[in-house]
Amino acid sequence: MTKHKNNSKKKMLFFVSFLLLFLFSFRFYTVNKNVPKKFHIMHIKKGKSARLENVEIRILEKNLGQIKHIDGGNKDDQYDYLPISIILEVKNKSNHSQNLAPLKELALASDFYQTQTQDLDFPAFTLAKKEKITLTLNYTIDSTYYNKHNLNLVVTPSILQSLNHQKVLKVWHQKKILGITLEL
Repeated sequence: MTKHKNNSKKKMLFFVSFLLLFLFSFRFYTVNKNVPKKFHIMHIKKGKSARLENVEIRILEKNLGQIKHIDGGNKDDQYDYLPISIILEVKNKSNHSQNLAPLKELALASDFYQTQTQDLDFPAFTLAKKEKITLTLNYTIDSTYYNKHNLNLVVTPSILQSLNHQKVLKVWHQKKILGITLEL
């Protein structure tokens, strides 16, 4: 009799475990079924503009500074940093003012290395209708990762969500995440 009881307990435990696994799997599937699994990256060639819904972004120039050596106190703590300034022209193509604050998140990427700007010459966060403005973004990149043949300004999905919402939604419904890179 005890052998039969142990056998039925094992069956019940197996059944409950299987049921929990099934419910967890089903819930995971339903939560994630509409989440994009691919990226749609638009690569803008050097000298061309990124045309978003209401603004247009164009890189005017890139300036490299002098490499700065930082000594961390031991042989494994030595760094060489390269300052890079990027001058952008941003045009408001709409009949409404545009919030440019999301542009603070523009990233600089060289191969797999990416950095954010902490130093941004931002004269105004709002751009009046049909107005254009020049912005200077200052980055510092580890010189060992600098690749002059593969240097891009990255317009991240969060920036695009603010400045190119309709295109982001269109691509999202195709189960893709939109991104834009501007070649330097």
